[in-house]
Amino acid sequence: MTSSRPAIALIITLFFIMAMTLLVGISSSLSDRALKRVEKERFLIQANRISADVVTMLTQMTKDMNGSDDLAMLIDLPVLLDDEVSGMYVEITFESASSRLNINSLVDENGTIQKEYYNLLENILINNQVLDPSLFLALVADTIDSDIKERIVDSEIASLDPFYSNGEIIDMRHFNKIIRMYIEMRDDLAIKQIPWSKIISTVGEKVDINHITPELFTEIFPNFAPDEVIEYTLGRENTYNAMEDLEVDDITKEHLEKLGVSFYEPLVKCEVLLKVNEQTGIITFYYDLSGKNASEFNIKI
Repeated sequence: MTSSRPAIALIITLFFIMAMTLLVGISSSLSDRALKRVEKERFLIQANRISADVVTMLTQMTKDMNGSDDLAMLIDLPVLLDDEVSGMYVEITFESASSRLNINSLVDENGTIQKEYYNLLENILINNQVLDPSLFLALVADTIDSDIKERIVDSEIASLDPFYSNGEIIDMRHFNKIIRMYIEMRDDLAIKQIPWSKIISTVGEKVDINHITPELFTEIFPNFAPDEVIEYTLGRENTYNAMEDLEVDDITKEHLEKLGVSFYEPLVKCEVLLKVNEQTGIITFYYDLSGKNASEFNIKI
């Protein structure tokens, strides 16, 4: 990290707060007059408006950001606004969207199993005493590929469920359907004990080693002591820009290279917690620091 990082972060934070203050000034009349009368519908309008404003601010504030240090700085930004006059509370947090393994990486576009990913997932299942790792991974792989040819007996859920469609796993709910199918077939609850949400995701291309979760790091390197895991993950003081920056042995580096880890992935997950009077909502979306565009908006009220 550069020594100017705290100062730059402070400046950007101030810009965010200034912009959010203007946003509240524009929106407070809507909050006071309409939100109390038409609760959910008006709150949804408010949330959509704030979503657009946050993206606009994010685009402006990150126009010169495009590197591992910049990403680390953005994730550390505290963006919070509590306006008593309007009754509005806004909290924005950022995290790397590449801290976990994209489960769709198990199969390439030709339907071929990627060996390194398969071996890693298989080890996770075995280490957690799952009874039939081969069946579960076949269920996952046969979901991702486009054909309905079984890799092993009964591994094509689409052949068993007329409402099930093959293709990319789109979110954790989709992945959990596969887990439920596996449990029905094997009556094996051990698979539910795995912290899947901390290990896999359905977005991103490569795992960003600068933001890898402790849980995934532990699964990749089960021989690392807990304090070592923290040192390389949550306790990391500097960003890694190349394999040479990692103070690990050559075997570990070779393993990471085979997994195709990255030192900078520009996709960021943004979460906006919005409270207006008695209404609360969470807005999530993804923002690409390279392309400067937002996608996959979701609002939960």
